[in-house]
Amino acid sequence: MKTIIVHKPEQSHAATDLRLILENGGHQVRIMEYGPAITGFQLYQDIEADEPDMLCTVGLAGFNIKTDTGYVAYINLSCPNIHFITVGRDVADRSSPAAYEHLDCLAGTLSIAMFFYCLDRDTYDYLHKNCPDIPYLKLVANMAEGVEDFMREAAT
Repeated sequence: MKTIIVHKPEQSHAATDLRLILENGGHQVRIMEYGPAITGFQLYQDIEADEPDMLCTVGLAGFNIKTDTGYVAYINLSCPNIHFITVGRDVADRSSPAAYEHLDCLAGTLSIAMFFYCLDRDTYDYLHKNCPDIPYLKLVANMAEGVEDFMREAAT
């Protein structure tokens, strides 16, 4: 299975860990860093050109890339998406609503092919309460558990 992992520069370690998990499961993996050196349009074009069987993101990398109609561009991909939300566990004051402003992109239209995995309880609780239209949201202890859950769900 051809899989692309998209991450922000500060999450390269997590992306490498995810690559190892996927490669151990037989995936052919390409990692794409979304940072200042690449525009959102370039990133999305590269993903589309690769025609992946699956897209994984770490920390919602690329969720600021929008379609002409304002939706998250990933909804147009013809492959399932796994999104690991890691940012909440790094927030100092989790009681502040401002700590979760970056998650507002999940309040809009998403695809049923998008699977979201939270790696901390506070972020999961926030999303469960404030973004009830997320098609699939689950709290997991680590990325390996999320990949296993996705593979089970995809097989059904």
